[in-house]
Amino acid sequence: PDAVGELALAVERPSDEMLPSRIDVRQKERILIGGARASAECIARAHACGAAAVVVGAVPAGGLRVVFGNAVSAHGSPSRDDLPTVLCLLGFGNAPLPSQIFAPLAALAGTRAAIHTASARLFVFAPADAIAVSTPAPSLALVGDWAALRPLDGPASASEAMTFPSEITAPAVHTPEGPIPAANVRALV
Repeated sequence: PDAVGELALAVERPSDEMLPSRIDVRQKERILIGGARASAECIARAHACGAAAVVVGAVPAGGLRVVFGNAVSAHGSPSRDDLPTVLCLLGFGNAPLPSQIFAPLAALAGTRAAIHTASARLFVFAPADAIAVSTPAPSLALVGDWAALRPLDGPASASEAMTFPSEITAPAVHTPEGPIPAANVRALV
């Protein structure tokens, strides 16, 4: 379901896993910002303690089935059921948040926010100058073969279709670190 609350950090670093031991009733009605991963136990505990939602880099797909049942999908759906709200920013498994994503969220801790589940977006109600961006934002965000999001500033070139390790054949973008499916290249604004 949609969620509204104050942003609260539940981890110290973007690569940290959100731990159930750091969640208690003091986070009631807050949107918890995690790092690289949140387990099913963590999501269930946040919901039981009254947290409004959990925003995290990744969650194990099997863990989501434990919490939401076997009919869960990556898209989710707005509902009025007594279910936790989880916004997974990067993928499934373990995905450390890039500093360009984590730093602004950390700076906005204590600010009112809302998650709109139909569009899978986090809206933060803060003045435009609430955070200072010290480094330029990357021009591209790349996802290597449908894995985790990562920013890239540097040379990249398009190529014809190729077969990736996942056995998917798709057009590619070549980077110094290797090819990326072209469908996974997004301009950051």
